Amino acid sequence: MNISFLSPNSAATGSPPPQGLQDPLAQAEILFGQLPSPSEIAQVLVLEAEEPAKWLQGGELVLTCLAFLAGVAPTWIDGLAAARAAGLLACGSGEVPEALVARARDHGLPLLRHDGESASLARQLQRQQASGRPWLLAQCMARQQEWIRQAIGGATPARMLEDLAAELGRPLLLEDTRFNRLAVAGDVASHGVDEEEDGSPDDLITAIQHHLEWPAFREGRQPIEIQAPGGTRTLWPVMKGERWIATLMVLGAPQRRDEIHLARIGGACAALAIVAAQLPEESDPRGHFFLDLLQRPGAFSRGEVQRRAHWLGMPLAQRYWPMAVAFDRSLPLPQAEALRQKLQTTLAAILSFRQCIIVPQTYGASILVPVTADPPGIDQMRRLALTIRDRLGAQGDTVSVGVGLAPGDLLALGRQHQEAVQALRIGRTLHGAGQVHCFDDMGVYRMLYQFAADRSPGAFLCEALSRLMAYDQQADKELVKTLGAFLDCNGNLTETSERLFIHRNTLKYRLERIRDITQVDLDTAETRLMLHIGLKMQQILDAQAG
Repeated sequence: MNISFLSPNSAATGSPPPQGLQDPLAQAEILFGQLPSPSEIAQVLVLEAEEPAKWLQGGELVLTCLAFLAGVAPTWIDGLAAARAAGLLACGSGEVPEALVARARDHGLPLLRHDGESASLARQLQRQQASGRPWLLAQCMARQQEWIRQAIGGATPARMLEDLAAELGRPLLLEDTRFNRLAVAGDVASHGVDEEEDGSPDDLITAIQHHLEWPAFREGRQPIEIQAPGGTRTLWPVMKGERWIATLMVLGAPQRRDEIHLARIGGACAALAIVAAQLPEESDPRGHFFLDLLQRPGAFSRGEVQRRAHWLGMPLAQRYWPMAVAFDRSLPLPQAEALRQKLQTTLAAILSFRQCIIVPQTYGASILVPVTADPPGIDQMRRLALTIRDRLGAQGDTVSVGVGLAPGDLLALGRQHQEAVQALRIGRTLHGAGQVHCFDDMGVYRMLYQFAADRSPGAFLCEALSRLMAYDQQADKELVKTLGAFLDCNGNLTETSERLFIHRNTLKYRLERIRDITQVDLDTAETRLMLHIGLKMQQILDAQAG
């Protein structure tokens, strides 16, 4: 692999055009298009590597030897075009394959050929671009090339930023487009930055996004200065082609704003763009954001949630009412996957006009219904849940639906979603499948669920109840079920026997066996309460395990 970056053009820095030097492109054969003008060439790049777009920022004149070019597929040209290269110069003896010429013509990419050797031509172009510039500016260009070599060599963002901070003499921050921290270097604490924070605070992001030059910043046309606690921050856009991918923040008042300073910062951003472009990107940032909130409640700081919401254009105070929908039957793959796809399609049709967010889950789906009324009403959510259940039931797929409590802001969404999931699981355990279960209707189970979530639920499983449950498991009896019905019926023998469909004498016999095994008096109110709560807590645990 051969990759070598050369200096930006003279037009980019305002230097006078070269005088008295022969233009190496004048002897080039034009296979398609026309010679790129100096203003169109941002950099000169010798590139002989797979995935050319990976190394380009946009506007490069790419030099490649014909021996390398003869062995690449036409899709290699696609990468240059996708990265908005200024043109391709094939160097050396021989002919450019016609398939590559046709692909360049398809994309409108200027294609040239020169008999010279790529490295020699690159040096000539470098001398041409550096002619007439101050020695210090040329030194900045050489330093930029060194930074870029480090970036290509796999340097981490932290390592790159340390070198850049030493070169610039200023503390630096590198943050992504959501203003989440990627790297930090230098004494940032003296400029009011907490190194332990995971990104810029929300008030600073708001100030940045209300800056008059914010649109120009995002397009990579100019930096912006922000007055923040601790002093000035100068924000430089880090670009890949025309896409903003990161922000370099220089802390403290700028030392200078002359051509040398601009060239130094510009070179730093070019190197950082190569590093930042290698970081993974989310294909569906909105979907991943809500999936993280629902599946990892409490895993993210308030600041990170604020930044991600800000980046998606959502206020932190945005409220959603969470629901959980789950099929009442389990299927092996791929039937289960087909069922989930069917669920997504049906839910999208039902909820399209409500601007709901549908998040696929293993058991079915989660639905986030935006709150439009204040105070929000549970009856409206209950009707919507019944509509979902009935529509899916009409298609032959019975589902259960859980509805959480009245919603708070985005920070509370994960906890409230867990309440909807638990309402579904506990309700289905107690009342059967194909029903709508609201957390608000769970009564004592709400209290027990909170206790189970915050403390050790085993505290309710007293020794007497544990003995009875162990006996039932070994002897395959129904004493636990009998005790539960007896307690639910407030000790009424007639009502209990009717509920269990057993004779009254059979019930009395079972209650005597329960007394013998548990060694407790079932006629005592406190004992009944202890056993009753213990049984309900066991139902909570069974539902959570399911």
